[in-house]
Parts: sequence; structure tokens; C-alpha cells
Amino acid sequence: MKNIFWPGLLMVGLAVTPSELKFVQTALESSWAKLSVRNASDEVTLFEVYPDDFESIIRASPSSFILEAGEKKEVQIRSSFRQSGQYRTDISVLARPIAASSFNAAGGMKIPLTVSVSQASSWRLLALVFEASPYNFVGMGLLIFAAAALIFAIRYGVRKIKN
Repeated sequence: MKNIFWPGLLMVGLAVTPSELKFVQTALESSWAKLSVRNASDEVTLFEVYPDDFESIIRASPSSFILEAGEKKEVQIRSSFRQSGQYRTDISVLARPIAASSFNAAGGMKIPLTVSVSQASSWRLLALVFEASPYNFVGMGLLIFAAAALIFAIRYGVRKIKN
């Protein structure tokens, strides 16, 4: 079942808003949004949230949780694509009653997710390298020194060969 047109459409023991997620991000960076999941049943329910595709790139946190009747929980959906492009999948939200004696069937919703990823600039890629390094300042200084030395060596060496 897709909840495309009605925000917060009530399913079997389950209400989710917003009804659709759209991310715009740069390659190698993360983007995120929140889903609000509410237990609309009269009993304690187990919820599971997960992407239908791109499981290693799109994450839900928390991905599994229990809510009392009427309780609500915010779930963070995060994506971190490495290549530019347009990506589409659904975020599945499932609800199952905890009580074994419950006659209620499990319910679920699919929230459409669209991720538009643009290419990262060369400067941003360089910045990401330094952010990941535990020696940010030392590494940056060494890289700049090495680049300057290489440029000097190439220019000096080319002049010497021409003479």
C-alpha cells in the first residue's frame, strides 16, 4: 500500500507523516529527514522501518522500536550516496502487535523516497579527505608542501632540460 496523496493516512494501527520524502544532496555527503510514526492502535506494537532498496546507503534510526497505544516516535532517515544521479525507493514502515493473543493483523505503509544527488566539486572532495584524517592540520600542511615541491620540481626540471 502506498500513502502518496494523503499525509498521515491511518493504516492498521499505524500513522506516518510526512507521506513522501525528497532529498537533495551532493555526492559523498549525507542528507536526512525525519518520519513521525504513531501507534494508532489500542495495544503495544512493534514497529520496523527500513528502505526497500539501497540498504547500505539509506539508513533508518531507530530501525526497530516498540510503542504503547497512542505513542509517537521520530525516526531519522539518512542517505549518503557516492555517485550523482536520481534515486527512488520506498521506506517501509511495518507494525505488528506484541501480544500473541491479538486478533489484529500486521499493518504497513510505504513512504516514497526520492534522492537527487549532484556531483561534488574537487575542492569539496579534498576537504572530505582532510575531515576524515585524524591529523587534519599536519596532513594539510604536508599535502600543500608536497604539491608545491612537485610543481617546483616539474618547472625547474623542464627549464633545465630546455637549456
